Amino acid sequence: MSFQFNRIKKKSLTLTYTIFPEELSFILNMILYKKLFRCILKEEIGIIYEENVIHDDSIQVSCLLKLNKTQLAIGSHDSKITIWDLTTGKCTKTLIGHNEPVTHLIKLASTLIITGSSDNSLRLWDITNGYLKVFNAGQEFGALRVITTITKLNKSQIVIGTRDGTILIRDIFTGKTLKACGHTNSVSSIFKQNSTQFVTGSYDCLMKIWEVNPIKTLKNLKDHTNCIEVVIKLSPNQFVSGSHDKSIKIWNITSGVCLNTLLGHESVISSLIKIDDMKIVSASYDMSIKIWDLYSGTCMRTIYVINTLQIRSLIKLSKTQIAVGIDSSVKIWNV
Repeated sequence: MSFQFNRIKKKSLTLTYTIFPEELSFILNMILYKKLFRCILKEEIGIIYEENVIHDDSIQVSCLLKLNKTQLAIGSHDSKITIWDLTTGKCTKTLIGHNEPVTHLIKLASTLIITGSSDNSLRLWDITNGYLKVFNAGQEFGALRVITTITKLNKSQIVIGTRDGTILIRDIFTGKTLKACGHTNSVSSIFKQNSTQFVTGSYDCLMKIWEVNPIKTLKNLKDHTNCIEVVIKLSPNQFVSGSHDKSIKIWNITSGVCLNTLLGHESVISSLIKIDDMKIVSASYDMSIKIWDLYSGTCMRTIYVINTLQIRSLIKLSKTQIAVGIDSSVKIWNV
């Protein structure tokens, strides 16, 4: 196994080691505390957003969105959204409007995106011309109703989860909003099931299946022993959830039964993405990324992200590549 060490200064030093399995844990722990180095695994194939190049060290990547085959949007803690060309690795546009960190990026149409922020607002942007509309949740629903997650339902509607457990369905263009109370704690994740249903995960340890019109809960799914952080769709009747209990669970949402539990992470599961019907990728606060074979229920490969504070975001670029937001950079790996 090889590691590449890049100094924080412009000069760089490359060192290659052969590491035996029994030495790996010790070496990783030693490297973690060497503040003079920024360490990345050899599997990394590109850096398109790097500290000291785009922003200063205090700026953190918070969310990612693939716009098309050649463009990537990055939301960061400096309240900006930047658009990047994946072929050249260069920033082509910066969108400015939020007052606090950008926390969510949703693609609504080919050139339309919706962004959410810690300033408790949603903004509709045309990435070619700038922002079109702003929705302030604090002004409309009260300061305590803080937006925690959003997802696209159709071409004009989004589903919003809030810290107090409320679900909102918002028409972006008319402003009409439907709301329902279902969770007893913060809504952490929402994923569309089909044109009439969606699934939510919450810090109340529940997954819920919802119907859109009228908005109501159809089913509760419970097997996690701690907060649910993320849910994604695997197939028409299967979903995957990641939790603070360090587990990943595969669900049949028709029957409400947990089909399998994947164990291996040592901390909160922060992100999940589907690569194909039999492969998913997970990220955790234990600073690792795992590729899972769902047929066997085993981990195929682990990528250790060294000398970092947090893995911020994880998205699929293609069947063979993922993009990962890590501290002040975005890195691309082959999977």
